[in-house]
Amino acid sequence: MDKKTLDYYKNNAIEIFQRYENATEGVARFFRMAFPPKSKVLDIGAGSGRDMGKLVAQGYDALGIEPCQELIELALKHHPELSGKLFQGSLPDLDEKFNGKFDGILCSAALMLTESTFFEELQVKVLFPKLSVIL
Repeated sequence: MDKKTLDYYKNNAIEIFQRYENATEGVARFFRMAFPPKSKVLDIGAGSGRDMGKLVAQGYDALGIEPCQELIELALKHHPELSGKLFQGSLPDLDEKFNGKFDGILCSAALMLTESTFFEELQVKVLFPKLSVIL
């Protein structure tokens, strides 16, 4: 995410958090179709933590990254089940804990904020055979 966009998210974190949390449509209805039960799922651009919270509630081993620290703080306040699972970060600069095998990747409403090398970095860092991806 470029600095200008990140600054926008930082300066408007509360409004963005509320918008994400109040969205009635989401990708959660596809989780069981895309990800095997109890699979390890990486949420790239976790935002408010809404979808990650639903993954955890459905029994998935979910980890998430989000570049905006202000959104992370709001997410952890409203979704305490994400404690120890949601971290600041973005591609291509993933921490070592993310350079492992994931059974699935969730990247909801985040692709428009990624650099053109997103998929190349995703393949190098976390992509494995038989991986399910929800974009």
